[in-house]
Amino acid sequence: MGQKKIVLVDTDIFIKVFRGHIGHKKNLDMLEGRIAVSVITVLELYQGVSSKKRKYELEKQLKAYQILPLTEQISLASVLLMKKYLPENSLLPPDGLIAATALNHEVQLYTDNKKDFRLY
Repeated sequence: MGQKKIVLVDTDIFIKVFRGHIGHKKNLDMLEGRIAVSVITVLELYQGVSSKKRKYELEKQLKAYQILPLTEQISLASVLLMKKYLPENSLLPPDGLIAATALNHEVQLYTDNKKDFRLY
């Protein structure tokens, strides 16, 4: 059998899981061992940490995921996305970097932010 592809999970999915969204929790459970996150998502998740306990829980959780770093190719691709889709679309730099990461690694992006990633 072929190896199952990794899925890049966007920050919004993790936030919804942290807030108790059952559907997204089940989806993440089904993706166990195949979840990747952009380093941008890691930074955004740390930004939302409000206690030492939550920081510990986040760090423990992140160990289970493949963290995809920014590369020169991802940086250049994100600039091309920004040039191509602005000003018509309101693509923010973090979202551009996440989209470019998914494109660079040729993986599916799991997000609820369809308006942010409609270009992807």
